[in-house]
Order: sequence, then C-alpha cells, then structure tokens
Amino acid sequence: MLALAPVISALVCGCANTSKLSTWWPWQSPDQSADLVRYGPVSWQKIEQLKKLRKSGAAIDDSQLAEQIRAERDPIVRIEIVRTLARAATPTAGAVIAAALQDPDVDVRVVACQEIGKIGGEEASRLLGGALGSDTSVDVRLAATKALGNMRDPQAVPLLVVALEDPDPALQLRGMEAMRLATGKDLGNDVNRWREYAQNPDPNAPEESLAAKMRRLF
Repeated sequence: MLALAPVISALVCGCANTSKLSTWWPWQSPDQSADLVRYGPVSWQKIEQLKKLRKSGAAIDDSQLAEQIRAERDPIVRIEIVRTLARAATPTAGAVIAAALQDPDVDVRVVACQEIGKIGGEEASRLLGGALGSDTSVDVRLAATKALGNMRDPQAVPLLVVALEDPDPALQLRGMEAMRLATGKDLGNDVNRWREYAQNPDPNAPEESLAAKMRRLF
C-alpha cells in the first residue's frame, strides 16, 4: 500500500505526468512502431495484414507473397498466405498454392487442398488426385477427397476410387460422399456398389434425391 501512495497522490493532485504513466499501466498498448521497423511484423500482425488485404479487394502482389511464404516459419501465417493467394487467381499464385501441397505442416496442406478445389479445373483435379493418392496424412487425403467432390466433376470419379479402396472407413465414407457430388447419383453407403459404378458407370443408377441435396446444404 505504501508503494502505491506516491502514484495515487500524484493522480489525485494532478501532478502526475500521464504520458509517462501510460507506459506503466498493464492495459496500455505500447508503441511498437520502432520494433516494427527494426524487426518487421510478428505473426499476428502478418495474419491481420493478410486478412485485411483479402477483405479490401485491392490488387494482390503474388510475387511478393511467393517470396514471403518461402521465408515464413510460422505455419499459421503460411495458411493465410495460401488463402490470400487463392484470391489472386494468377498463374504465379496457382503455382505457389500447388507447391503448398508439399508443405511440411499438415494444416497448410489441408488448406491448399481446399483452395485448389475452389479454383477448380483439370489441373486442380490432377493435383488433388495426387494428394489423395500419395500424402502420408489422412487429414490431407480427406481434404483432397472432399475438394474433389465439391468440384462436382464426373471426370474426378477415377481419382476418387483411391478413397474407396482405402482401408480407412472415414476415407471410404468421404469418398462415397464425393462420388455422390461428382456423379449426381445415390448408391447409398455401400462402398462395393460405388466401386462397381466407378469401373462401369451406369446411366440408369438412381439419381440423388432433392431432399438429400437439401439436407446436405443445411
């Protein structure tokens, strides 16, 4: 209590230098501009900058972000770079996102699968099929399978066979759901029926019902 007496007295009497006291208060945010110039932004600042860039609609410097992701050690920041590059929709951005499929961090590779699926197209199918067939993480393989299904491209059916043949029940289930989306058919949750369909597509196979489509949306 005695230690606080001088501070309380200064405040009451109006003799305190508030500019000096502001650096003492624990809830006062210190001025970090000097550190920012000297050391550069820390992870949370980089993330905020990237989010603001995406929301702003401003032009995205894909070459600058390509350099940034190569030097970035924080996987959370690399995730935000991948998401930002996906908005650029340029060949350079696409190449960097494709390279992110080889990132050492699983979460970065998962987000790369998600963004590649949103981009779509033949190259996207090829990349996702490669991730589904070769990645060592089941989380990445699940993400690649889901992304292939969300593209709703019948050409993805041969790629999805890998998920149907996998011994992991979760991957089989995700593969069947992706097949439903890619084909518009509904063969239930019988993995063997879906395997047969993948080998010999039946145009007379039952279509997915409108009710099932609505359930998936909500």
